[in-house]
Amino acid sequence: MPVAILKYNFSELYGKLNFQGSNLWTPFLHSRCCEQEFPKAVENNLSKFQRLLVIHAVRPDRLQTAMTQFACWVLGLKDLAPPTFNLKKLFTDETVATEPILIIISPGADPSHDLQELASQTIGSDRYYQVAMGQGQANVALELLRQSAHDGDWLCLKNLHLVTSWLPILEKEINSLKPNNGFRLWLTTEVHPHFPSVLLQSSLKITYESPPGLKKSLQRTYEAWSSEYLRQGNENRANALFALAWFHAVVQERRTYIPQAEQLVSFSTWKPEIGAGEVVEILHEPFLILCRSHNIQWQWIHGLFEQAIYGGRVDNTFDIRVLVSYLKTFFDNRVLGEHVSDRRIGNLQLPNSCQYRDYISLIDKLPDYNQPSLFGLPENIERSSQKTISNNVICQLRILMRSDIKGSKFDKEVWSSELGPILNLWKKLNQGQQLIHMKVNPPKQKDGNTSPLLAFIQLEKYNAIKLIQFVHLSLAALSKVIRGSTLLTASVQQLAEALLNQELNALPNATNSESVVSAFYLPLVREPVRQPWHWPHLDGAFYVPLAWAYLTMRIGGLLLEGCIFDGRNLSDNQPESPTVCALPPCYISWVPKNVPEKSNTAEHISLPLYYSSQRDRVVTYLDLPCISSDPNHWLQCGAAIFLSSNT
Repeated sequence: MPVAILKYNFSELYGKLNFQGSNLWTPFLHSRCCEQEFPKAVENNLSKFQRLLVIHAVRPDRLQTAMTQFACWVLGLKDLAPPTFNLKKLFTDETVATEPILIIISPGADPSHDLQELASQTIGSDRYYQVAMGQGQANVALELLRQSAHDGDWLCLKNLHLVTSWLPILEKEINSLKPNNGFRLWLTTEVHPHFPSVLLQSSLKITYESPPGLKKSLQRTYEAWSSEYLRQGNENRANALFALAWFHAVVQERRTYIPQAEQLVSFSTWKPEIGAGEVVEILHEPFLILCRSHNIQWQWIHGLFEQAIYGGRVDNTFDIRVLVSYLKTFFDNRVLGEHVSDRRIGNLQLPNSCQYRDYISLIDKLPDYNQPSLFGLPENIERSSQKTISNNVICQLRILMRSDIKGSKFDKEVWSSELGPILNLWKKLNQGQQLIHMKVNPPKQKDGNTSPLLAFIQLEKYNAIKLIQFVHLSLAALSKVIRGSTLLTASVQQLAEALLNQELNALPNATNSESVVSAFYLPLVREPVRQPWHWPHLDGAFYVPLAWAYLTMRIGGLLLEGCIFDGRNLSDNQPESPTVCALPPCYISWVPKNVPEKSNTAEHISLPLYYSSQRDRVVTYLDLPCISSDPNHWLQCGAAIFLSSNT
């Protein structure tokens, strides 16, 4: 389909590509860096942007890299990454006592440690104060603000996004100050829609993001600890602390691999600014008790992490299973047991010591950039990740393309010129058609003789006609507003904004037929099954013996992501493996609700079946064999099944 779109919209470019050449594009299609390996016969005839269009159509799994290289070329830069953040240089060159420094942080980032070090080097740690904003801290913060401004000390107010309703009071207090020249007010906040614009405009704004990567996350955690803290217990305790830091880093960094791991961001939404060091501080006493015990009860820590600290807000069953799989992998007697001599987490051999430097040395040996294998993810996940990220970038570019159009304000000329072609096209499509005027009623179940297939088709016809009529009425209302014959309403305003921004996802659906189909279609299927055997108890339930083969259904065309299935067993993806593979036809059947669910074993695993590769709507779960392999491995690799690969 993307190639067909390229051909339709850029016919001249398509003619240059010579896709009919039998082997011309074969190396390009199989290359790991296709953006650098265009066919020589074609490359010189294409501009850099045209090459980008070709990669978008043929190799979307490399589009993010190609877009990055194109942006660097256009801007004349070697790298798009911002320069290293230097707080000391910022303080020396750009800060003054009368202007607050607003540090906008990303979830999980915390500049407090860096600020504390800078204050210690500059004015002394005894003249640096910080307040984590929250309930009951407002008066304390204001008192410290007045005192620090008078004495020339430094004050850091953290997490202002948690107290946006109080910030106007803070603004007034700042404006009334006559600070000492040595005074500095540091503020930290995450992005928040209700953050006061006046405070934003009056502050020196900088962004602070934690360096990405598993290695950086572990280094930040161990920077927050001390060698004395690590030596407080035995080797088992020190290993357990490393396992905790590793676990926290994995669930934080795994979210960068989307969509196969995107829901894992919820694991830390309970308080995203808290890192592994603070988690250990909270669990200090339980950890000491845990590590002194001869019979370690890992189930206690599993339950605490799953039910409260990390999994408390996760509502996706599959994400909980992934979380539990990590807990079982990292916190287990086979890894951290008292009599285990060779303790390993993944490919890392844990030091048999409590020495701080041994763990720092182990962390320093990790690669600077994340490797999928560290998270249990497949080798080809980079391809899926690039497709998703590039699709998001394209969506954002479409919004930027319309940034000059003020959809939130009615402008007759703009709406007429931008939306007029859509209205004219809809009018042309409906010429000579009666669908928009047709009166239809929802089909009714008259008796048990109605064919379920016929009933389903009738219902689909009804929903299709109602959808067309809904679109027509919506566009007709928009047309009347543009012509000035009716007043602007909220629904028309919403429709116009969506059309101007080329985004219709936020619009309410004309109908929601899924529940109608379930309520209407299933009783009709039940009726012909009930009659031959005179089963009156089927009136309230769909229950039939599962041994009857004719009640199973054969389904084909399903897609598998995260691993490969050959019809008998699961196997790992390789770097060159396609992002999705077709599943062999499978058979499904009804299972009564009172039948206990199978738990994952070494012989099979239950994988979620989603509507699409966006993984936002679960249809059901399907069991696949995984003979002689660990089910946790397939959970961590993000294996899932789709009805469609459309994103």
